[in-house]
Amino acid sequence: MAQTETPILALDVTATPEALQQIRALIYETSEDLSDAARTDLLLAVGEAVANAVRHGSPHGPRDRVLIVWRRSGSSVTVTIYDNGRPFQPPLAPPPIDHGSGRGVFIMRRCVDSVRFLRSSTGNAVILEKRV
Repeated sequence: MAQTETPILALDVTATPEALQQIRALIYETSEDLSDAARTDLLLAVGEAVANAVRHGSPHGPRDRVLIVWRRSGSSVTVTIYDNGRPFQPPLAPPPIDHGSGRGVFIMRRCVDSVRFLRSSTGNAVILEKRV
């Protein structure tokens, strides 16, 4: 079977909760040939990463932007989410069960094969990779 490569697709959105709908639509449309399980995993992981970028990585709220870049190469999909936030240290353990939030990184790690965090003076990048 030949390896396929999809060109890079990018979506640059305002850092608002409403942007998540645009991003989910992009992931849903772009992943139509994946299994239901892989598609659901990507939707969950990307949704969590974008929610974190909007909530924690956008210090100026709607004046900030979140950039999502999708790339499919062979049997893997890589989605990178960029934000304008200050560098942060991803948690190593989930918060207590009675804590109302803070599980996004753990959901990402359960849904995809690789989660990487890059930091710079201009923001953060979360790189999600899923073998499909």
